[in-house]
Amino acid sequence: MLTVLYTFFIAPLEALMTAVLGAAHDLIGSYGWSVAVMSLVVNTLILPIYNKAESWQEEERRIKKGFEATEAMIKRTFKGQERFAMLTTMRRQHGYSARLALRSSLGFFLQIPFFIAAYHLLSNMPELRGVAFGPITDLGAADGLIKLGGFSINVLPLLMTAVNLLSAFVYTASLSKQDKIQLYGLSALFLVLLYASPAALTLYWTLNNVYSLGKNIVEKSLLPAWRAKHADRTGSAPDAAEGAASAPSKGFAWVLGTGVLLLLYAVWDTNGLWKNTIGLGGIPDAGRLEAFLMMLALSTSLISEGLRRVPAAERWVFMSRAGRILALLNVLYPAVLCTGVFGITAEWYLAPKDPPATVWACAGSAVLTLVLGLFSILSDKVFAPLSRFYREGMRTATVALLVLGVAVMLVGLPALVLTSDPDSVSTTFDVVMPLFVLAMLFAAVFAGILCRGLPKGAAVAVFATALFLDLALAAYAFLLVGDYGLINGGELEKTQPLYDAMNVWKDAGALLVLAAVSVFAVKRLSTRTVRDFSSLLTVLVFGLSALMLAPLAGRVPAKAVQTEKPVPPASSKDLFTFSATGKNLLVVVFDMYTADHFLRILEERPELKAAFEGFTWYRDTTAAGSGTLHALAVTAGGNRFSVSGINRDNEGKTFEQLYGESYDLIPSLLGESWDRAVIGSMWPSPKPLAYPNIGYAELMDGWFDYYYRETFEDAKSRDRADAFGRLLSISIFKAAPYSLRGKVYANGRWLASAKETLDGFKAYAAVRPWADFSRVVPSGDVYRYVYSDGSHTGRYIGEDGLPSLVKPDTPSAWKRENPVIDFSHYLSERAFTERLADWLNWMRVNGVFDNTRIVVTADHGGRDSVTLLEGIGRVPYKGRIDEDVDNPGIRYPLLLVKDFGGKGEMKVSDEPMTNGDVPDLILAGVRELPVKYRSGVGDADRVRFYDSCSDANLAQESMSCFVYGIRGDMFEKSSWSLEGR
Repeated sequence: MLTVLYTFFIAPLEALMTAVLGAAHDLIGSYGWSVAVMSLVVNTLILPIYNKAESWQEEERRIKKGFEATEAMIKRTFKGQERFAMLTTMRRQHGYSARLALRSSLGFFLQIPFFIAAYHLLSNMPELRGVAFGPITDLGAADGLIKLGGFSINVLPLLMTAVNLLSAFVYTASLSKQDKIQLYGLSALFLVLLYASPAALTLYWTLNNVYSLGKNIVEKSLLPAWRAKHADRTGSAPDAAEGAASAPSKGFAWVLGTGVLLLLYAVWDTNGLWKNTIGLGGIPDAGRLEAFLMMLALSTSLISEGLRRVPAAERWVFMSRAGRILALLNVLYPAVLCTGVFGITAEWYLAPKDPPATVWACAGSAVLTLVLGLFSILSDKVFAPLSRFYREGMRTATVALLVLGVAVMLVGLPALVLTSDPDSVSTTFDVVMPLFVLAMLFAAVFAGILCRGLPKGAAVAVFATALFLDLALAAYAFLLVGDYGLINGGELEKTQPLYDAMNVWKDAGALLVLAAVSVFAVKRLSTRTVRDFSSLLTVLVFGLSALMLAPLAGRVPAKAVQTEKPVPPASSKDLFTFSATGKNLLVVVFDMYTADHFLRILEERPELKAAFEGFTWYRDTTAAGSGTLHALAVTAGGNRFSVSGINRDNEGKTFEQLYGESYDLIPSLLGESWDRAVIGSMWPSPKPLAYPNIGYAELMDGWFDYYYRETFEDAKSRDRADAFGRLLSISIFKAAPYSLRGKVYANGRWLASAKETLDGFKAYAAVRPWADFSRVVPSGDVYRYVYSDGSHTGRYIGEDGLPSLVKPDTPSAWKRENPVIDFSHYLSERAFTERLADWLNWMRVNGVFDNTRIVVTADHGGRDSVTLLEGIGRVPYKGRIDEDVDNPGIRYPLLLVKDFGGKGEMKVSDEPMTNGDVPDLILAGVRELPVKYRSGVGDADRVRFYDSCSDANLAQESMSCFVYGIRGDMFEKSSWSLEGR
């Protein structure tokens, strides 16, 4: 339970400090100055709370001063029970209570969690050890700046105490002797506690005291003088404010106009970038995406500021506070977190395929900024009819409702997910939950600012909206949960309910009922009841979350369990085997390998050509489908398992079942006398499907653990980011209406994930054992189907051919010479071609190359095919999710074939082929392929088909796709025809 309490109350502050310290160090490069920045930021953030606490202290002192003389008289005159009764009565008459005294102590109690967080962070941070800063030789140890013989004196704690005493002297000039003694006592206590602490901690606390001293000087001396001088010159502030409201503020037109023009330019300049970024359609150029987000943030902030200057908006206090804060955050968020301007780009924010968290956050804050700006200029008359429902305390009740909502979303639901599936993320709850608590605190503060100063009618509208959202959240999260089975490792057991046609009608009925309940509650319920009940529920959310998480303390997720020394996966010794005397059949499938890049790679790396001697490259090869889900199965089972093939004859089975059968086809035909295995991440995995002929192994994570896990032992921030994105997505899923849950789930990718940062390493690790762990067995026949997604875009590989955590920068010369080819994609294809060449050379050295038939193909190509683009131009994708993107390169997959005994220089064939020809090619002369699985290889009159699909629901028995027919040379536009749906 102590771990849970630390996670909820201390760790969020430590996470905030860590983030600020890390960002400052990336900017400045000095941990000493970074500690100074952390002190400045943290103290500024909590300054409003300190100011509020001090105002409560001032109020308490004022009340106490009012009965000070009477209290002294009673104490002198009376004794015992009589004195106690009179003192109690007298204090009650003056409005003084124990609660008031406790409230006034908030400033002191607030320092305790911050002190513990700073102490734990700066005392246990290995990066500070041995780091010098000015005269301090080691920030990770006591400073010992003064040496006297064999003794050393720590100067920073003494300086800290001196500043603290000076600050106390300034602050307590008008206070009682008792208050002064308390503050001086605290200064002495901190000296004792921190004297032997690391220099980084005492430096941080010294700077805190300097900040406090400056604040006291400003508040006690400079600010009163400025206010007096300002009052003499301008008169009373209220009169000035009323006069200002009569006309638009200065700069209204150009601020608003600049924002609108910049927003229009941002939208126009993206030219499809937005759709590519958040959909399934490719990788956006990071620089353009960053520029778009910056323009979006700046433009919406300018529009919001311009709207705020409209005369009607001057009456809206909440807009001048919440709107300006959000506008500032809207600019700072993408500037700091989403761009490389300050050298702290976090690659996972721009992860391909998964809608990036930062893109959604920037878009959301931009829209909210605009909504607040528009909301602020609405006339009071719009909300006037609602004013009759206004009751005292409605704004406070609204804050309580909003805090309850974010508590359920950001604390309760993540805790529930972690309890039901602790292995859904790769890290422990004490690493990720502090981020959720911190996010909840910021959301709660913003909710309080937002509701402050609302006119009565608007207060009713916001109250009703908050109540409706809370009811909807509770209803969908805990009552209308749906039947999706278990969430195991982030995957839903049942996906069919996500695509139920009745979901929209279910949502409509549920939301109408909830809206009616909200209207009734607004009319009937006491705001005090709502406030107290919401506050109670918020406390219960925290309490129940703590109870749920307590049993997980100390548990290590299965994904994070590591042996002392990395070992290869248990099945590795049986996977990469080749028969010395029998037949070896090998199918290698690369994801998104664009065919015409292969020749360019061989020209650039001529040393690789020898590895591909004996192969034939089929230049005229089409993909069977427009994405991995529509084309991968054909590389295992042929065109019968294309979307068109299944639509013609589904045998009463779903795509998921038939796709599983595709991997079982060749192993089943070869029979038990063959050593058979399917290796890699299938779509979907055949593992949960009962196909006994498949010896299946998904080894990406296992080989990553073996080759690279030690490299990422300290990658806590990536684990935290991954866990936060995954848990937040699942929480949103649980709270979302039925009809939106499929979008949130996104076929298992969820809304946000950090996994792409490590995918290059994981995919590369999975191909390293091809040459490292292959072995020869004396006899028998072997079949292997090996799939790698390493050549797909987003698997970052550097120019050195090794995996990287960041997307490689595209050289300017490459951009000029290769406007079509994606540089990062090309590097991935080149690196994995080199690994394949290593494997082929191993086969030659070990005498199994000649008795091995090899087919190398891809499920589809990328959008960067120069040859196909030049041949047929831009042909729109009909049916694709991103059909506005019309580069046809995705239809051009690699196909290489080497037969038994194949020798000589690599040949190039123009025979029309598809990647669904793999079974025909691999089984030729070995097993007879049943008629329904034959693809027509060698038939000069055959028509090749390409399925362009936006549908990706594998739980159904048919898909709606546009079908193209290719008659003749695929590089002739006249050969392509749209056959229909």
